[in-house]
Amino acid sequence: MYMYVCKRNVHYILVFVRTELEGTKKVPFFGEPAIIVNIDTEDTCTHEVSVPANYKFESLKPLNEKPAKEYPFKLDSFQRKAVQCIENNQSVLVSAHTSAGKTVVAEYAIAVSLRDRQRVIYTTPLKALSNQKYREMYEEFKDVGLMTGDTTINPTASCIVMTTEILRSMLYRGSEVQ
Repeated sequence: MYMYVCKRNVHYILVFVRTELEGTKKVPFFGEPAIIVNIDTEDTCTHEVSVPANYKFESLKPLNEKPAKEYPFKLDSFQRKAVQCIENNQSVLVSAHTSAGKTVVAEYAIAVSLRDRQRVIYTTPLKALSNQKYREMYEEFKDVGLMTGDTTINPTASCIVMTTEILRSMLYRGSEVQ
């Protein structure tokens, strides 16, 4: 199972989008009291929001503008809800079974970040997977770099694909992405 986390400029909202096939654990909210809001959605998707007790919860606004990325297929309910959260500048964590379509949400988050002129780091656990994702993302977004330890391509790109090990090492050393 892979999880994609898009931490936008909102630091105190965790949005969990899950399917009926898998559950998620409620995690302590940074050691502070939290309010959990369950919002009914279509199909088997649960939209659960955790906010600090003193935080005013705002419902998701409907999507008005042209989407950052369009797909030749209809998105599943959890994908539509995650896209709506991303467009509302909320953090998103998607947990679903293998081949459920989590990458679609990650690609959408990347498209939104690039549209808003933000840099993106996309991590994978393996060099081979990083190389594969680099090729796929280069086809889609063009301004993409790769950092695996063995290979560095375009490290100043707007979107950089790297292994989790490389990112962890950079964070421990206090390094910055160029």
